[in-house]
Amino acid sequence: MLDGQVLQIYSSETCVWYEHVLSPRECNWSYESVEFKGKLHWYNPPNIVAFDPFNLAERGLIGRHPPELEEAPNAIPNQPIIFCLGVCRGCLQLMSLAICSPQLLLSIWEVKDEDHHTGKPVLTLNRRLDIKQMLCRDSCITTTINTLTSFYAVSLRVVRLLAFHPRCKHILYFNISNRLVVCNLQIQELYVIGRVPTYCQASNVFQLVHPLWPTPLPIPTHASTYSDGPSYVVV
Repeated sequence: MLDGQVLQIYSSETCVWYEHVLSPRECNWSYESVEFKGKLHWYNPPNIVAFDPFNLAERGLIGRHPPELEEAPNAIPNQPIIFCLGVCRGCLQLMSLAICSPQLLLSIWEVKDEDHHTGKPVLTLNRRLDIKQMLCRDSCITTTINTLTSFYAVSLRVVRLLAFHPRCKHILYFNISNRLVVCNLQIQELYVIGRVPTYCQASNVFQLVHPLWPTPLPIPTHASTYSDGPSYVVV
């Protein structure tokens, strides 16, 4: 729980609450936090902050200063870019969505290990594409995407980047017009898998992955990109 600039931490091992003071530049909680390698990460533009609850005395908060994000071509001035931090196949990743008339550019970044010279993590652009060019069989989603550039001042409220698939690098999850949408990068398609209640903003996403049992079978190359066992997104 965040109270001003004080982070309150509860330990189930000691049943004791701890407090840790955050600097103002580390207190932007506009985006959801994720656990990665025993640390809590959140995106605080333009930095990725990593908090280690087991290392408070030495260096509780680690400032992750990635290189400046590549400026998207034809970006609309003063138009905020929305971000989502997540973990896929054991890698910390960041996706961004920018309205760049007439395109709607989705970018996928991966946070690599720390650079040997600077000691800072390296943010590498893995992929960038225009989601307006992707196939979508839902007319409501198509209409929403096509009108984003016309109503860019309020458009990002109807589009939210929710999560990465924990095992399949080709699958992303969005919330578009209160519909839970799968973005399949491999087949370049957007499709709806469920509705989000109007009272739920679907900004909090919890990934549940069932372990494989008894033994995983090889996946044919033509099979669905949902591999390595069932996964669920809970909103």
